Amino acid sequence: MCDTADKLNMISIEDMYNRAMAIKKCSVIYYDDLMNDKECAVWHTLSKTQKGLGVILPFNLMIARNGVDRRIVPSIKLNDDRIFIYPNR
Repeated sequence: MCDTADKLNMISIEDMYNRAMAIKKCSVIYYDDLMNDKECAVWHTLSKTQKGLGVILPFNLMIARNGVDRRIVPSIKLNDDRIFIYPNR
């Protein structure tokens, strides 16, 4: 069995970021839309806390560090996994 750290290492935050940046039209997507099939399978085995601290928080920090927080906008609602993409910002 994989422990939590091994599972989280299977999900590439950088690849998710690159996939989000590649979207060229206004879109509403979910975090698992930015993952490949293997990553998506791991995502569905994680608890909400593991998803939040292990995937969502690092993804949001990467967005902020790269200054695209107005182009890629995660929902601020609790338990809402939507991401809004505005390519012209």
